[in-house]
Amino acid sequence: MVRIAGGSQANAHAAGNARTKSRQLLEQAKRAEEVFIEKGEKAAIRFLSHEMTAKEITKLDVFEGREIRKTIHNDEWWFSVADVVETLTDSIDTRQYIKRMRRRDHELDSYWGTICTPLELLAPDGKIRKTNCSNTEGLFRIIQSIPSPKAEPFKRWLAKVGHARVQEIENPELAMARMQEL
Repeated sequence: MVRIAGGSQANAHAAGNARTKSRQLLEQAKRAEEVFIEKGEKAAIRFLSHEMTAKEITKLDVFEGREIRKTIHNDEWWFSVADVVETLTDSIDTRQYIKRMRRRDHELDSYWGTICTPLELLAPDGKIRKTNCSNTEGLFRIIQSIPSPKAEPFKRWLAKVGHARVQEIENPELAMARMQEL
């Protein structure tokens, strides 16, 4: 180990690990770009989702100062249901809120397994956990069951996220820029 002035061997080791990880991510981005050029955006997204871990592909979006975790699944963005419900309800116990919501809305409850899919996301404590996630269509259905004045602004925010995705489809350069950010 190289000793850094004012630092320790552990710091040097951590810096080396960070450089190695950066190189690996850069190589993945280059390979994804090659796949994108040869086979298109969906193939590049599939490539990235297979090559990268849940920690690397969990991204955050922000709605009214609240972080909402999202990931790519089946070539589209899927959002953490718990994060969305917490944002719209300010509920302290999101799990209990979702249980009560499903009990109130029998139709939502009967289609819950179709609307939500457990996907691996990076939890706030830094661990990878399976988290109920939903795509844009499913989130709109869940939002219908939440009596909250925040629902309409959230729908507009979600539509904006979807619009950005459509723009990426129409302009592949935007998609490449997003993939390089991954």
